[in-house]
Amino acid sequence: MRRKILFLFYREPRVDGYYNTYKHYVFLNACKEKFNVRYLTYEKIVDGKLVTPKDAPGTINKIGNLFLGKSSRITHYQSKSFFREYLSILNEFNPDIIYVEHVVMMQFILRKTNGAKIVFYDDESVLFQKSIGLLHGLKEQVKNFNLEKLEYQGLKSSNLILTITDEERDFLKNLTNNRVVTVSWPIDLSKYSYSFNPYNDKRFNILFVGNFSHYPNREAAKIIVKEIFPKFKNNKKTVFTIVGINTQRIKNILPKGIIVFENVPDVKPFLERADLFIAPIFSGSGMRIKILEAAAIGVPLLISETANFGFNFENNKECIIAENKNEFAFMIEKIINKSKKEMREISLNARKIIELNFSREVIGKKFINYLEELFD
Repeated sequence: MRRKILFLFYREPRVDGYYNTYKHYVFLNACKEKFNVRYLTYEKIVDGKLVTPKDAPGTINKIGNLFLGKSSRITHYQSKSFFREYLSILNEFNPDIIYVEHVVMMQFILRKTNGAKIVFYDDESVLFQKSIGLLHGLKEQVKNFNLEKLEYQGLKSSNLILTITDEERDFLKNLTNNRVVTVSWPIDLSKYSYSFNPYNDKRFNILFVGNFSHYPNREAAKIIVKEIFPKFKNNKKTVFTIVGINTQRIKNILPKGIIVFENVPDVKPFLERADLFIAPIFSGSGMRIKILEAAAIGVPLLISETANFGFNFENNKECIIAENKNEFAFMIEKIINKSKKEMREISLNARKIIELNFSREVIGKKFINYLEELFD
């Protein structure tokens, strides 16, 4: 008899959606071969009926909750409808495993379970970020206020904790006796085939990609604008491009000369035209998905140590690492003067790491193995 697993997602798993929805699409489909599967997500429609509307409290209530010591990230995902549907599935389906996508979803598990094994994907651990000073900005600190308490309870209550990076795994192992393992983001290598073609438009194309509602990306954009771009603004052989969503959050700091594309349907064409992908990121945690995509396509990487979390690329072999924000401009100058052969070798080495560790087949198999070991 096949075991049963219930997934609790805050976004619908999709092959073409946000990257964490693709990760859960991979997990969900890998499980269908081994388990009986159910999943619950916000805005879920069953037989044409919306069964889990996102009926979280409004802005005024969120402010009130903050004064009561509740993180706005928790209250944003509070939902009586979701909890009712969760209880219904718990009683009718009686799962052997409950998979919890994120710390904000642990609020439901801590209220009610059925004795199932709990698998907690602790994406971008707040405890980890706080411990090494990566939780920058007043808004980020307010948004995550008291969230570490819920995360700590989740670590103690779960049979298996999954992290995106080895750095987070090693830290969280010190906070719980339960098993902590790394299961990284997957990528579809058939979509992101290697295609590095340096200087294909006679200018050196320097690219940064991000969602600018995310504080670390806004911080990186400021570094590009203030520390990096001014050194090259009169160099007609270089071009800086920023691609992403919510770019209105950074438009007031962008100078003339930086090309910006917002809400593009696919970032892949920009990666294919890039000669260098930069990531001057010095806050936050987790894996940077666009670095995963850039490395797969073969764009050489100039990144910070923080941006290297989850990849563990070797400096000067699979990427080039700038130790601080002031070093980025200097390293770009050096990279421009490197031979195409040398940069191609670095990009090929990074692609090999992606093939070995991050394909959807590798990640899906690793995920299934960890689930099956829960019952060994």
